[in-house]
Amino acid sequence: MQVELKRGLNLANVLREYIPDSTPNGFAIFIVIAQNEGLAAGDLTVKLDMPKSTISRNLRKLGERFSPQQAGLDLIKLEHDESDYRVRRAFLTDRGRQFLSKIKEALA
Repeated sequence: MQVELKRGLNLANVLREYIPDSTPNGFAIFIVIAQNEGLAAGDLTVKLDMPKSTISRNLRKLGERFSPQQAGLDLIKLEHDESDYRVRRAFLTDRGRQFLSKIKEALA
């Protein structure tokens, strides 16, 4: 029981450091992207059964810029698909990889 509690507290500290105001949806989206880099943003709606607006808002928040006035968390980057410019694919940034590493450490 103590080990699980310690892991939970460690994870909470990592989340607070990297995504202080994010929601469980944002964390779920990050984890799915980490497991499936290059996933199209539209595919996230199917994989996570979330509305497109929720996915879009969280991708902006996890990305470089949330809005023109507000920086994002810089955990992911969206790149246009080479074969279809309308499609944007999600990848982890260096900071996103650091975050993923910290999550794994916290749960070890």
